Amino acid sequence: MSDDAAVPDGNFTCFDRPNGDVALRSSDGFHHRVHKVILSEASPFFATMFSLPQNQIVGAGPQGDREASDIPVVPVTEDSRTLTHLLRLCYPSPLPPPSFLTLDEVESVLDASSKYETEVVRAFCMSALETHIKTEPIAAYGLALRLRLKKEASAAALESLKHEFPPAAASDDHDSVTKAISRMTGMAVYRLVQYREACKAIALRQFTHDLAVLKPPRNGVMVYICPKCSDQEPGLNTRYLPFKLDVAKFRERATRVVGARPCGAALLGDPEIGGLNLVAPNSLENKCPFCTANILKVLNQLMEHLARIIDEQVSAIELKLDF
Repeated sequence: MSDDAAVPDGNFTCFDRPNGDVALRSSDGFHHRVHKVILSEASPFFATMFSLPQNQIVGAGPQGDREASDIPVVPVTEDSRTLTHLLRLCYPSPLPPPSFLTLDEVESVLDASSKYETEVVRAFCMSALETHIKTEPIAAYGLALRLRLKKEASAAALESLKHEFPPAAASDDHDSVTKAISRMTGMAVYRLVQYREACKAIALRQFTHDLAVLKPPRNGVMVYICPKCSDQEPGLNTRYLPFKLDVAKFRERATRVVGARPCGAALLGDPEIGGLNLVAPNSLENKCPFCTANILKVLNQLMEHLARIIDEQVSAIELKLDF
């Protein structure tokens, strides 16, 4: 490596092949020795560049701009970390790919993959982006819009419904989401809010207009059979033990929970909705423990049914984009 090349710190090792025949100098001054033939196979961009005479390569310095080992040095616009991730993905096994890319790294490496036309790198980054859509959907949504990735932006917006937006000040993801929002355009934020409002409207219909789904057979009385009680009463083949939901309390609670997070997961994850608090008190009189457990089971089945309906209807809502 030449004397004026930057030296990596202790937390990062740049990509460097000792027997490389060309060096790529990153924007932050690191030299990455690589093999022309490998990069040419991975990238049409590099194949074209390396086929040119050295003095015709755009950005290449004068003949004196060479390493001590007398290999040419080509300056590039990517920083060392981005370039290292790109090169590790271009090289064949057994060189391992990066084990994890942050969302910022996904963005920079995706940009580089587009510039250098490296499809294998793009495929890896798209897979990494899918992971981030599940773990940090708001930030992933912003990235997808910046890169004009409609499918991924829609998937991130849908996944974001599992989170409050904007998040509460005391929530764990408040700072990260606030940072993600600060990087979005006003139109990007507006489109996300518009989408969430449309999803909220269709989800809340389950509790405001479509109350028929809350009315199982027998005029709103949910019926199940308790095998234990039936066994205690000879001659009784079936004993119907009804219970009723307090529909007003259920609707109030469900509207609050699903209004903040318009998705089935919000309904299933709320302990009050899934417990006995919303069952009319007189429905719980003289019930054995087995009966009570069955009430909870039937309640869970109802909530799962409602959650499926909400998710099916919300998934049909289209995110409106300007590209």
